Amino acid sequence: MTETRYATTQDPVLASKVEACAEGARVSCAFAIDWRNRHIAHRDLALAIKNSAAVPLASASRTDVDAALKSIRAVLGLGTESLQLRIQPSAQSSSASIKN
Repeated sequence: MTETRYATTQDPVLASKVEACAEGARVSCAFAIDWRNRHIAHRDLALAIKNSAAVPLASASRTDVDAALKSIRAVLGLGTESLQLRIQPSAQSSSASIKN
């Protein structure tokens, strides 16, 4: 079986849609990035020692997480909608039947 993939990376309309969607995802995921950078991956010293001058972590609620995941799905959805996959059977496999 031969696969031919066509990616529409040269499409300026798609590129602008992806960029707008990705920017929305960056905004909606900002709280998660803050938590990742200052609490999970790189423990912020001021936060760790409970320094009163420390900038508090961004608030994070279930609603925020749902919105962030929805924005990521939107970006990924644009990518899968834009990819056209055409499968062309080879001459040999087209005459053979598939057996279970």
